[in-house]
Amino acid sequence: MKYTVIKDGKFTGTTYDELNDKIFVFHASQGEMVIPVEAAPQPISFDDNDMPVYGEVDTDTLKQGKLWQLADARWREETAGYTYNNHEFHTDREAQSKIFQAYMASLNDPNFTVTWKTKDGWLEMTASDFITLYNEFQTFLQGLYQKEKNLQALVEAATTIDELNVIEW
Repeated sequence: MKYTVIKDGKFTGTTYDELNDKIFVFHASQGEMVIPVEAAPQPISFDDNDMPVYGEVDTDTLKQGKLWQLADARWREETAGYTYNNHEFHTDREAQSKIFQAYMASLNDPNFTVTWKTKDGWLEMTASDFITLYNEFQTFLQGLYQKEKNLQALVEAATTIDELNVIEW
């Protein structure tokens, strides 16, 4: 998959094979949108200085890009961390799996205790802590998915580029 940059509804000619946060921040600061594409856009012509000129992006491509941006924003928020009991827990996918394992162990053994490493240090966790942490995190996570779903409906209903541009995470 490749990623291309769009500004004011037109391809800019900038395409990446991989993305990172610096690329996102740079293009966002320029009022540009980065979206996934199967292949890099091709110029529709060349100007008098032999510089490529790229065409406008159709609404369906912009919608696809906006949906991808929303899913990416939800994922970034989901995996950025979660605060429970004044401690920030890691919430990348591996950490979520470990929290679920501790939750299951807690359901099976009310005396379950473990020392857990959070983003800000070590914490003694009990079965009750893990049950509450897991349930509260699931509520938080469901809120993120509901937000993405609601925004997705707005994207699907949009008929113009201007309508798409106002939809933000």
